[in-house]
Amino acid sequence: MPKSKIIKELVNDEISLEKALHRVIVLAKDLKDFKLEQWAKNEIRGYSNPEEIPEYRRVNFIFIGSYIGGGLKYNDAPLPMEFLKQLSPEEQKNITTYKMKESLGFLKLSIEKNEKLGRPVTPENMQLFSVGTNTEILLARGEINLPEIIAIVNEVKTRVLDILCELEDKFGCLDDMDISNGSDTIKEEARQKINQIIICDTYNNMEIGDGNTIKKSNFLSKLFKK
Repeated sequence: MPKSKIIKELVNDEISLEKALHRVIVLAKDLKDFKLEQWAKNEIRGYSNPEEIPEYRRVNFIFIGSYIGGGLKYNDAPLPMEFLKQLSPEEQKNITTYKMKESLGFLKLSIEKNEKLGRPVTPENMQLFSVGTNTEILLARGEINLPEIIAIVNEVKTRVLDILCELEDKFGCLDDMDISNGSDTIKEEARQKINQIIICDTYNNMEIGDGNTIKKSNFLSKLFKK
């Protein structure tokens, strides 16, 4: 049974996830665990380095818009995705999914407001959805369903709890926020276990080129660029 107050408070939603992450930063400094410290800061501030974004922040990206096809006009409808047939399964994944770089606070605010995240597709990229079809794309946007954002926040909370429980197991009660007196051996064991919790594989982004040519790039990153 956890005895540290911070663990009980986080489980019972008595403190915010951001506050728990700030406490993790303090503990990481005592542990001299730069990876843990950086992970906690990234979750609070958002990820500035795409290569550091964990796999659990990958969400499905849905393209919606208006287009004319077969003499009919479709509004707020899923866009044709015939161009995906030109791509390998891995490339398809990189086009239809997106790694969220936004801060935890931004994601939580979107949940509170019950807002879908998304942005318009730029005119130069809209033509892509016409590839292999007899359609004229009028408007296009990308959307991320809210349950996927909720899943990211829940995953971060679970990992914070796993980290705190690991630290409590190695160093005892965390209420004093001081684990500096632990032996080097115990600290190294904790660092290794914690790194297993926070480290995830990453995927290369993709980009869409001019016309009907598809090449490696960061189309979705451009789509979300402010």
